[in-house]
Amino acid sequence: FPMAASPVVLYVGRIDKVHKGVDILLDALRDVHSRMPAVRASFVGRVLPAMQQRFEAFLQESEGWATHHGPLSQREVFDQMHRSHLLVLPSRDEPAGGVLVEAQICGLPQIATRVGGIPELVEEGITGLLVDPGDAGGLAEAIIRLCSSPELRRQMGQRSREHAYTRFDIDTTMTKYVRSLEALVAGRDPRIAL
Repeated sequence: FPMAASPVVLYVGRIDKVHKGVDILLDALRDVHSRMPAVRASFVGRVLPAMQQRFEAFLQESEGWATHHGPLSQREVFDQMHRSHLLVLPSRDEPAGGVLVEAQICGLPQIATRVGGIPELVEEGITGLLVDPGDAGGLAEAIIRLCSSPELRRQMGQRSREHAYTRFDIDTTMTKYVRSLEALVAGRDPRIAL
């Protein structure tokens, strides 16, 4: 993935403040841009009505360094990931965080919140960084840390790709699935079989 002097921070998902925490991301990005003007922000996703006015105001004030691509196809999302340097998911609640797996497959380090299933996907300091939900300052610091260190981004990106292919490889996944089913049929706890 690119290692340009102008790091691109990518967000993929609904532009929503209730669940996705995009309002916190906007505050963090303002702080990041004031300290690192070269940083760029890229948003992919549908804007929910409750965020429309605030998001449009943000895009107007950040013209030249933040862009919104709207909803994109899966292939186009992967294209955006390959043009970016890190993915941010500032969710207030997140049961699965599938976009994190997609980012890992693309070799992108991730910054995400410690909610729901996210800590099971993002290995702190290995594949990315974790912050507390609602903490714009902590999110800004994490973004600055990765944007200011191409080597750290490269290492986390490489580990992310390795993590994704090891953990989510179809053969590995199917083997785990079969072992779980065999354990259930035999009356054993499927977690022990894994």
